[in-house]
Amino acid sequence: MVRYPFADEPMNLIHEADIAAVAVAALLHDGHHGKAYTLTGPALVTVREQVQAIGQALGEHVRYEEVTRERARELMKAQGGFAAETADLMLGFVEYDGGAASGADGYADQDWSALMRVWPDVEQVTGRAPRDYAEWARDHLVDFR
Repeated sequence: MVRYPFADEPMNLIHEADIAAVAVAALLHDGHHGKAYTLTGPALVTVREQVQAIGQALGEHVRYEEVTRERARELMKAQGGFAAETADLMLGFVEYDGGAASGADGYADQDWSALMRVWPDVEQVTGRAPRDYAEWARDHLVDFR
């Protein structure tokens, strides 16, 4: 069971192997000095779609329950580790700099619009398209068992 808010909010996720591939290329090959890359996955993916991809990788149905931001925060803090450390940022309770959320609606007032599109940088640097979320889920299968 996955419990999280924002069921149908799209986000742009990237496989950590793509980040590593860009870093290796930038360190080992000429032409990258002074450049900044925007690394994104190949498509926007909703939480609902992420859960579906994880279920397909596992070969079983994984249930999704949409919860409030407050409930998700409780669950993430109880989980500990990275989830607990990043819960407030991931759920919009704080700004990217760690300050209190400043939006009129109680959410962080960050403009993430630049990341809500697919950027070509991974493919331009590595010569291949970024891995999709389904591949990420298959690569992390043991993490879900």
